Amino acid sequence: MRRSVSRITNYILDGDRVNGFDHSTHQTRASEYNEGADVVVRYFGGIQTGGEERNQKRVLLHEADITRLSTVGRDLNIKDNTRIYDESQEASRVYFLLSGVVITDKHFDKYKTNVSNLVSAPHVLGLSQCEFYEDSSFSISVCHLISLTYPQMKAVSRDIPHLGEFILSCLWRGHQKTEEQLAVRSIRFMPRRLAFVLMELVHQQQFFDASTKNLKLGMSRSKIAEYISTTPESVSRAFSYLFREKYIDKVDRNTIRVNF
Repeated sequence: MRRSVSRITNYILDGDRVNGFDHSTHQTRASEYNEGADVVVRYFGGIQTGGEERNQKRVLLHEADITRLSTVGRDLNIKDNTRIYDESQEASRVYFLLSGVVITDKHFDKYKTNVSNLVSAPHVLGLSQCEFYEDSSFSISVCHLISLTYPQMKAVSRDIPHLGEFILSCLWRGHQKTEEQLAVRSIRFMPRRLAFVLMELVHQQQFFDASTKNLKLGMSRSKIAEYISTTPESVSRAFSYLFREKYIDKVDRNTIRVNF
């Protein structure tokens, strides 16, 4: 009996996490998280991370917090397929993602690879310890963001005491997703990598209609290829496999129906 896409994805994240995945990268990813946390501590002095359990706690912004951010920062409503910032740009602003879905992309010289993460609201983007942004971000849906300069962010933190905690929780979730993404990239069977992407999109209400089980892809073949570290041709072959095995059905060029 064939496995459903969801079971394949569970297998990806459980069984294959230990097969072919270099766990020595965990310390590097943790280091990246700690560097981001240092930025937060710099601007919100006195915040204690309190260990992994505390970092995993999800802290949310309230309506009053968002109103306060919008009065100080710059309100941005951007279309899908729009570059928000790039690694080559000066890191002058931080972006609070209030709605929508974004892909972030970061290059790790040590491992000669780009690691992409699919990020959904609420989240914070663009934190950097350097003069330039340390990653790039690209919208794959309509997004609402508020951008602030670092001085503005420090000033508004006096009115939003838990703002630093919110940013730390976002950093920790980003760190976890990077670990997950590296594990998925170790999988040789490309349809299983693709199944992981589809499951991520299913959990985004902008793309998935639960009543019809129709999933709007939101990403081109080339963007999916970048996301799972392969070629567009390999992505097309992986789609063909999933179609042939009836895991998914084609609705139109940018929409599929998931059969699980």
